[in-house]
Amino acid sequence: MVAAKKKGQPSQQERRKVVKQQHKQQLMTVLKSKVKDELEKLSTLDKPVQSPTNSESSFGSAPLRKAFPKRGDLINTSTSEASPGRSILTPKRGAKLSLPKKELVVEKHVEETVKVVEKKPELVEEKPSKLAGKSQPTTFGNRVVKKKEAVKVTKKVKEQLLLMPRKERKAFLVELRKKQKPNFTLAAECKTLWEQARMGKTPQAKKDELIKDLVGKVKGHAKELIYAHDMSRVFQFLLKLEREGITSMLFDELNAEIIRMSKSMYARHFVRRMLKYGTKLQKQIIIEAFKGHAVSMLANIYSADILESVYNEYADAQQRFNIITEFYGQEFVVFRIDTIKTLDEILADEPGKRQMIMKHLEEILLEKCTNKVTLRHSLVHKLLFDLLEHGDKEQKSNLLDSIKDKIPEIVHTPYGARVAMRCVWLADAKDRKLIVKNFKDLSEKAAMEKNGQRVLWAIFDQVDDTVLINKFITSEIANNVGKLLEDRWGCLCLEYMVHPRDGRSMDYNVIKELELGDKNTVSKKDKKDRYSEIFLHLIEPLLTYFAANMRSALMGDMSALTSHVLHKALELQIGRDFFERKVDSQLRINCYEAIADVAAVDFIPMDPNGYHLIESRAGGWVTGQLLRQDSKLPEEERLAVQIVKRVPEEFLANWVGCNKGCFALLRMWENGGVAVQTHIKKIVDVDRLDKYSMVGARLLKEAVTGIKSAPRPKASDADNAELSGSETESAGENELRDEDDQSEEEMDFDE
Repeated sequence: MVAAKKKGQPSQQERRKVVKQQHKQQLMTVLKSKVKDELEKLSTLDKPVQSPTNSESSFGSAPLRKAFPKRGDLINTSTSEASPGRSILTPKRGAKLSLPKKELVVEKHVEETVKVVEKKPELVEEKPSKLAGKSQPTTFGNRVVKKKEAVKVTKKVKEQLLLMPRKERKAFLVELRKKQKPNFTLAAECKTLWEQARMGKTPQAKKDELIKDLVGKVKGHAKELIYAHDMSRVFQFLLKLEREGITSMLFDELNAEIIRMSKSMYARHFVRRMLKYGTKLQKQIIIEAFKGHAVSMLANIYSADILESVYNEYADAQQRFNIITEFYGQEFVVFRIDTIKTLDEILADEPGKRQMIMKHLEEILLEKCTNKVTLRHSLVHKLLFDLLEHGDKEQKSNLLDSIKDKIPEIVHTPYGARVAMRCVWLADAKDRKLIVKNFKDLSEKAAMEKNGQRVLWAIFDQVDDTVLINKFITSEIANNVGKLLEDRWGCLCLEYMVHPRDGRSMDYNVIKELELGDKNTVSKKDKKDRYSEIFLHLIEPLLTYFAANMRSALMGDMSALTSHVLHKALELQIGRDFFERKVDSQLRINCYEAIADVAAVDFIPMDPNGYHLIESRAGGWVTGQLLRQDSKLPEEERLAVQIVKRVPEEFLANWVGCNKGCFALLRMWENGGVAVQTHIKKIVDVDRLDKYSMVGARLLKEAVTGIKSAPRPKASDADNAELSGSETESAGENELRDEDDQSEEEMDFDE
């Protein structure tokens, strides 16, 4: 039987804990003394050691040489307490033994990195590496883990570390880091408080106490802590709290460091957070601090991002103008212009400054702003545009050479797209091929951007090598027709490819901008040939997609846009066309059959479950426009013929129940041919038409019977107010019969 423990006597576990603490204290005392000794030796290690055999004497003046102690004096031969196991130097099974390499690396991935370099048999002092102190990424499977920074120690200390047990080595390095980094302990305490305060499970009262302690530790040391990658997250956390006292305290302490922080990889996030969460006055102080530093900030990839954000989101018109003019020369920094002017107005007032401004712009842009990161900023695009607009021929050529392989990087902004368009116009045939090839795998994305698609239009307009265009641009667009038809700008790009520069759907200013490229001297091929070759490469996949998805194209969510693409793809040549659109007869028939299948359902006026094709806004408009051109097509390719074949007679007869249906039947009568007229005359009930007061019903009756009826008296305002349902659509014969005007009013797509 186990004897009972006496009262007041410590348990075995408590005794072990006391012994362990005593052992730990003794170990820390020994380590601190060793670290102190090693740091003292570090300060004297680089001093030359005078040996009696190498000392200067009266017999000569031999140079002093550094004497190194022997290897045996450096190595501590005490037995290691580490557990036995496979050595990291032991070769793998099956590997051949070889002579020791010149460099022997002993690494521990997360805790520390220790390197031993042996170049000669004798001991040689190791030179610091260029990458020393930098954290190198380590890959574990698919995850990349960043190593801690290596601690710089002497050769003697490295050899001692190799012989230390793991725990002693780790503790030794921690103490050494504390000596090398004065704020090491303070940063560690701040990070501990931050980790506890940011957890969601921490109670609010405890969180407020932790934040108070954290602010107390940070106060007065912000300038030393803000530039570390881990402490920068702590400062961002404090700003995100949006507590006025904390934000003001940090900003007042760091406002003198704004430019330096903006150029720091980690501290720049503090500036960004202040712009987001700071007061209006604090934001103005940050913007004012940028005065005179715009050029140097744009040359740094980190501060360039901050400057871009200020230029686009926080600066007013005058501040934006001040930022831009700093790139025109130092004179504009010292003598600022109070009135906002464009570069055209500045050069018109002072023509003598043109050469100075252009030279300054060229130096900044070509030397500092042509890397891929900075080149994406809209501020750089504005400066590039100024240089292309007002520079001489040599300056334009130099700029083109520096950015011709980066055109897709700048097309996402208005000025960037205009710069890219001018590069296409200025480039020779060889450079144009390079520009086209750079759009490989990016054409779809560019086509769905408001600004990017304009660069593609400039390529379609001016590049003669349509085989290359079809290979790298048109093919990608044709393979993703469905995705483009789901996007507003994608639909507009497809419209341009089947009907270029159509003023019915394009902005007038965009057309004028594209016309500037017609003056270039590089393009030789006729414009109609270029457009025709691109059209023929696109039309088959486009109409094939429409034939398979006609219901969604005419009655879906995007039908207001897709219906325009379908109409222009099937539209016959009109006076404003640059080329003759030739559509294969089978493709046209397939589309017309699909339209007839969508219409082959029973017509119920104002159906709450969904409008009929004829009554829908987009579907009825497209159907009417295509029926108007039937008379110019062979009989087998006419839409009216397909409707008569595929829509049952009882369904087709019900189309007279609405004004749009009457006009659809009227167009079929006028353009469908004799067979269609016979069919319509058979199914239309003239007595039923007499019951309707709609203009469409009256005109259809006149066409079917051949008897022109007397004009009806104009309805009064009171009568018009009582009209409901489909009869409210009658608004006068002239207005309804002029379908071109009606289509433009109903389907207005203003950019």
